[in-house]
Amino acid sequence: MIDVEHLFFKYRARSDWVLQDVSFKIHHGAALIGPNGSGKTTLLRVLTGFVHPKRGKVYLHGERVKKTKDLVGKVGYVPTNPLNML
Repeated sequence: MIDVEHLFFKYRARSDWVLQDVSFKIHHGAALIGPNGSGKTTLLRVLTGFVHPKRGKVYLHGERVKKTKDLVGKVGYVPTNPLNML
């Protein structure tokens, strides 16, 4: 299970919040869906450690995730267009 508490994220210091006070729990087998521009990709980038939240906490199976290496072998992310990641 992934547990997210009061997550805040923005790309630049003076930009608007992309994620603002987001809290939820994800159980095994859950999917993340939503309209374009709603923050799905940003949320996944935070959860997988590609970017770091400005505030908030992420837990994986009850243990706080502090570094990307904490997720290796435990969480996977397959983007819609993986070739764009190169």
